[in-house]
Amino acid sequence: MRANRSLRGLSLIEVLVALAIMSLAMLALIPMFVLGVKVNASSNQLSVADSLAREKLEELIQFPTTSARLAIPSGQTVADKNNSTMCANDLPRWYNTQSGVTSTATTMPTTAPYPKSWYPHPCIRTYTIEAFTLAGIATETKVSSTMSSESPLDALPLAPPAVSPVPYYAIKRVTVTVQPSGGPFPGLRKTTQTAWVKYRNALPN
Repeated sequence: MRANRSLRGLSLIEVLVALAIMSLAMLALIPMFVLGVKVNASSNQLSVADSLAREKLEELIQFPTTSARLAIPSGQTVADKNNSTMCANDLPRWYNTQSGVTSTATTMPTTAPYPKSWYPHPCIRTYTIEAFTLAGIATETKVSSTMSSESPLDALPLAPPAVSPVPYYAIKRVTVTVQPSGGPFPGLRKTTQTAWVKYRNALPN
C-alpha cells in the first residue's frame, strides 16, 4: 500500500532552517526594543525637566522685579549663569537614592548610612533675565541695566521727585532652562519655559 505523502512531517534539516530564519528575524527586532527603552527613559527625563522648570519659574515670578534674583548687572542686557550667581545651577550635584539626602560637593560623597547609593543629579537648572521697554518687545530689543542695584526702585513712590530713580524697563522676561546631565539622550531633552513680568517693586500695594 502506498504511503500518504500529505501526512509527511518536517525533516530535522527543515526545522533547523526554520529556526535559523526565525532567529535572524528576532535579532532584527532587538534594536527596536532597545530603542523603545531609550525613548521611554528620555520621555521620563523630559517630564522631570518640565516639572523642575515650571517649579523654578513659578518661584521667580512671585518676587518683585527689583529683587536681586531678577536683577541684571549694570551695563548688561541679560543676567545669566555667566554674570550672576543667582542664575547659576541651583540643583544639587548628587542625591542618595536610599536616604533622599542631596549634596553640592564637587566629588561623589561617601557618607553613611548608604555610602554606595549616591548618584549624580540628573538635571542642571539655570535661568536668564532680560529687560525690555514696551516699544522694544515687538522687536526683541533688550535694554541695558543702568543700576548696580535695583533696590532703590523700591523707594520710588516715597522719594522726592527730583531724586527718584526711574525704572529703565517696563517688563522683564524670565527664562528657565533645565537640561538633563545624563541618561540615554543627554542634551536632547532640554526644556525651556518663559514668563513676562511687569515692573513691580517690593512696596506693599
